[in-house]
Amino acid sequence: MAHLLRIVMIHGHLDGVVELSLDGHTNICGTNASGKTTLQRLVPVFYGELPNRVVPKTRMKFDAFYLPNSNSYLVYEYRREAGSLCQVVLTRGTNGGVEYRFVAAPYQPQDYLLESQGRVVARDYPQWLNGLRHNGIATSSKLTATSEYRAVIQNDFTPIPGMASHGNRKEALRLRQMAAQFSLVKPEHRIRHMEKLVSAVHAKEGKMDTLKTMLAAIFEEDGVELPVTRIRSNKARDWIGQMRQSMRLAPLQQALAELRDTDAELARLEALLWQLKPQLDADRHRTEGDAADTDAAIKEHKAAFKAQQEDYETARDALNDQLSARESERKQAERSLEDLQQRYEAYADADMPALERDLQALPQQREKHQQLKEHLALMQEAAEASQARKEERLRELGKPWPARAKKFRPRWTPLVKSRRNAVKPTGMTSSA
Repeated sequence: MAHLLRIVMIHGHLDGVVELSLDGHTNICGTNASGKTTLQRLVPVFYGELPNRVVPKTRMKFDAFYLPNSNSYLVYEYRREAGSLCQVVLTRGTNGGVEYRFVAAPYQPQDYLLESQGRVVARDYPQWLNGLRHNGIATSSKLTATSEYRAVIQNDFTPIPGMASHGNRKEALRLRQMAAQFSLVKPEHRIRHMEKLVSAVHAKEGKMDTLKTMLAAIFEEDGVELPVTRIRSNKARDWIGQMRQSMRLAPLQQALAELRDTDAELARLEALLWQLKPQLDADRHRTEGDAADTDAAIKEHKAAFKAQQEDYETARDALNDQLSARESERKQAERSLEDLQQRYEAYADADMPALERDLQALPQQREKHQQLKEHLALMQEAAEASQARKEERLRELGKPWPARAKKFRPRWTPLVKSRRNAVKPTGMTSSA
C-alpha cells in the first residue's frame, strides 16, 4: 500500500538530523514550544501543498525557516503503490524558494552525511548529487514549481481552467514520464486534491467552515461554477425541517415497532408466568417442608454430636488420669531400678564373694583365735614363772647381776615382743 514512511530533516531549523517515522502509529511528544506542530506541518507539503501555506504568517518563509543553509535537506521517504521505495528531496534554491528532486532509492544516511574533523556534517548539494550518480542511483531533474511536483506525486495532469497546461508538449511529456517512475499511485490512478484533505486533517479542525473553505478551494481550482437557485431561504429552511422530521420519523417508527414487539413478548412471558405460578407455589411448599425436615435432622445430629463429644471428653479425661498414674508408676519403677543398679554396682565393687568366704570362715578363725589366746595365756604364765625363777636366781647370784641384766635388756625385749606377735591369730581384724 502506498504511504509516506518517514520524514528526515538534515541541518534544518533544528540542529543535526531529525527523523520522524510514519510507517505506523506515531506519537510526537514534547513540552510547549518544542516544535511538535512545526514538525507536523511538513506532512501536507509531501502531498503537494504550497510550502508557504503551512508556515504561519508571523514567521519567515518556508525555505528560510526549514532550509536555512546551503546543506539543508528535507527528505520524504515513501512507498509507491507498485511497491518500490523512493525519496523526494527538498532543497533551497539559489535565489530562494524550494526545489524538488526525486530519488529512486530508499533513504541512506551516508548519502547525505560525512565525517569531517571528528564530527558528522552534511554534504553540499553538488557533492550529494554527484555521490548519488556515482553510486548509480537514478534521480529526476530539478522541479522548481510546486504545481509540477504536485502533478507528479499525485499523478494528476488534469488541466486547470483559466490556466495554461504544464508548459509545452515536451515539458508535459517529461512530467508524465517522471510520474510513471515516482508517482505515489499507479498510472491508472490519481489522488487529486489530496494535499487539501491532508491539510484539513492536520489543521485539527472539523468545523463546517474548514470544510467549506476546502471545498471552495477545490471548486475554484477546478473551475466549477456553482448553480444559482431562486428558491427563497425560508422555503429551503422549511424543506430542510420537513426532511429532518421525515428522517427522524423512520427511526421513531422502527422504535415503535420494537416497542410493540417488546410489549407482545412481555404479555407472552406474563401469561407463561401465570401458568407456572401454581407449580411454583407447590414447589415452594414442598421446599419449605423439606427445609423444616432438614433443620430437625440437623438439630438431632447436633444433639447426638454433642453427646458423643461429652462421652469422648469423659473417656479422654479418664484415660489421661490412667496415663498419669502409669507414668508415675513408671517413674517409681525407674527409681527402684536405679537404686538396685547402684546397690549392685556397690556389691560388685565391695568384693562380696570374698567377704562371704571370710564370714563362713569366721567360726574357725574364732576357734583358732581362742586356742591362740589360751596358748598365749599359758605362755605368759610360763614367762612369769620363768621371770620369777630368774629373779629368784638373780637374788641368789648376788647384787652385781642387775647391772648385767640392764646391759642385755635391749637385746631380749624385742625378741619377747616378736614372740608375742607371732602368737596372735592371722587374718583377724579388730572388728572380728
